[in-house]
Amino acid sequence: MAVTLQFSASLRAADIQRLNNLGHWLNETAIVRLEAVLREYGILSNNPNRRIDWRMPGAVHVDLARRLRHMIMKEGGRYKRGTADHDRLMGAIVQTYGVEPTAETFPMPIDRVIVPMTKGCREYAIARN
Repeated sequence: MAVTLQFSASLRAADIQRLNNLGHWLNETAIVRLEAVLREYGILSNNPNRRIDWRMPGAVHVDLARRLRHMIMKEGGRYKRGTADHDRLMGAIVQTYGVEPTAETFPMPIDRVIVPMTKGCREYAIARN
């Protein structure tokens, strides 16, 4: 699904930045909700006996959803270069989804991260259950 916005007048740089910030916030919300659904259906759990099964297809997507949700909820979603957990997560996102690293936030374009992550989590859930 794609959303296209058409404006009758040219947008100022401040308008574009505000819309991009809003879009990033919506993408963060999608990750938080995805991880919540995984927990609701027992795909993710704090139970040590119910860890991610790395033999299943889509396991990397489930792990990245879990780790990214943690960064969004516990650390405000900001990328802190030089922090080990942040650098590992950024590297995993860049490697898994083929996106460019960013300086301040974790990259979450809908078509290159959100959709593939969601599809991978669904594939994992189907294989696991």
